[in-house]
Amino acid sequence: MKMNRILTGVLGFVVSAVSAVAVAAPATQPTTQPYPLKTCVVSGDDLGSMGEVTVLTHEGREVRLCCEGCVPDFKADPAKYIKKLDESVAGSPSTKPSGDHGHGGDHKH
Repeated sequence: MKMNRILTGVLGFVVSAVSAVAVAAPATQPTTQPYPLKTCVVSGDDLGSMGEVTVLTHEGREVRLCCEGCVPDFKADPAKYIKKLDESVAGSPSTKPSGDHGHGGDHKH
């Protein structure tokens, strides 16, 4: 009988400890929403096609751009590009970025 009480107490402690760890685990997860596309939201070019991808965080969202040249355009009107990003994810017909960000259409470096 005494052994059952001890085991019950130990089991209760272990369950409580595991529960506390399980509750604490989500707090260690990143809070930045990952970038869902394989293309630059500014130019529409494939990520990596212009060299090293530029990664920004905007209001808790990761934004990946094909190059540093797209950063000023994104920063000039982030709401415009976040809207395009959201539309792309939702499958809206207006998902193709306009490419009007100053690379002259051929996007050469």
